[in-house]
Amino acid sequence: MYAILPLLSWLGLFLIIYARGNGWRTSFLTASILWGVLLVFITELLSLRRLVTFPWVLGSWGFVVAALAVIYSRIKRRIPRPNQLSRPADFEPWSVFLLCGVISIVLITGLVAWLAPPNTDDAMSYHMSRVAHWQQNHSIAHYPTNILRQLVFPPWAEWAILHFQILSGGDPLANFVQCLLSPVAS
Repeated sequence: MYAILPLLSWLGLFLIIYARGNGWRTSFLTASILWGVLLVFITELLSLRRLVTFPWVLGSWGFVVAALAVIYSRIKRRIPRPNQLSRPADFEPWSVFLLCGVISIVLITGLVAWLAPPNTDDAMSYHMSRVAHWQQNHSIAHYPTNILRQLVFPPWAEWAILHFQILSGGDPLANFVQCLLSPVAS
């Protein structure tokens, strides 16, 4: 339930950027980049004092959502609405068919991501292990391990998993980080 807060913060960023007159593609990419920077900022800040715990992560994302809501409410009144997105009735039949195919793939992949726990070799050997260590230590500082991949590989995806795992109380959302990042990375 609380894991919705990071998603609401992304939505808030998207709406603020879109309300300022940018197109939806630019708004999507800019919101995603800013959300990633925000995730790093929150993680690093909380880790300094070993505060990577449920109350602090919840409070951080709650503060961000509240701040973005205030900013959006003020921007919404001052700036006229940009052009609306195309309605589905305006699409060509072939485009509707392709859109339905993409939506089907996303829904099926999302269902598999929800039902299947992270179970690949690299997820078990270092992705989820480092998340568990960070959650246990309340910090993203290095810890003793014989698996150096847990210490030297780039940590951003695991930081996202860490936030979702702390806020949801488990790992059912861990696969969604990979699900959302795979199209961007390829």
